[in-house]
Amino acid sequence: MTNERRNVRFWAERVGLGLATVCMVGVLSSCFSTQSMSDADARTMGMQLETKIWQQMKNQQLSDLKSEMSPAFQSVHWFGSKDRDAELELIKALKLGNYELSDWGITHTPDTLIVTYKVAVKETIEGKQGATQPAARMSTWQKINGQWMWTTHANLNAF
Repeated sequence: MTNERRNVRFWAERVGLGLATVCMVGVLSSCFSTQSMSDADARTMGMQLETKIWQQMKNQQLSDLKSEMSPAFQSVHWFGSKDRDAELELIKALKLGNYELSDWGITHTPDTLIVTYKVAVKETIEGKQGATQPAARMSTWQKINGQWMWTTHANLNAF
């Protein structure tokens, strides 16, 4: 083999290996990257998700609500914490009047939304009437298999 052919082969192998490496890095990075969400999009999404679950609770759409909840869901109330099934039982017995959501605060990562807000609502939980002035709430939403799932909720209303 002549020197010229060896040089061509040498560089062809190196260029081919380089292109293959660049392509592999591109494929792998697209597999492991998560798409970022703007603050405005996260705010809109968080508000939509919370508004939807409040409508489902008020209308007693428990099967729809359950489909929005992570199997690892946990809530906390003045009387203690509940897992998903216990929270659904609480919601089933919930007496919820008209409500108004306000004072939104939303932080996020590509697959997590932390949503804080206040709600003014007439509600009865565990047989007790809650205060009707706006009270703080907080929920966490996690994107699991492409779907936003409700994972935690804190009810900070005074009872």
